Amino acid sequence: MKFSPLRDLAGGLIGAFSGGVGLVGVAAKKFFVAADDSFTKKFLIGLAATALTGGAALLPYLVTAPGQQTKAELAVARSSIVGDRYDGGE
Repeated sequence: MKFSPLRDLAGGLIGAFSGGVGLVGVAAKKFFVAADDSFTKKFLIGLAATALTGGAALLPYLVTAPGQQTKAELAVARSSIVGDRYDGGE
């Protein structure tokens, strides 16, 4: 899980000030959204979180940074692992 101290802390505080219900927006962004996801996916997840909380999750969702690793980062990690395993013995 990726962590952006400034954005995540701000989103968490805003969510906590809404009685804790806004933390749903923070959780939705961190667990279901990656930085390279499509706008449609980001919009629908934000809409669902906002609808489920009666609007309390909207602002924390907008402030919080995406939390899942992007596909590009996963590809680099896999390539590095394969390279270390098979090229490292030379």
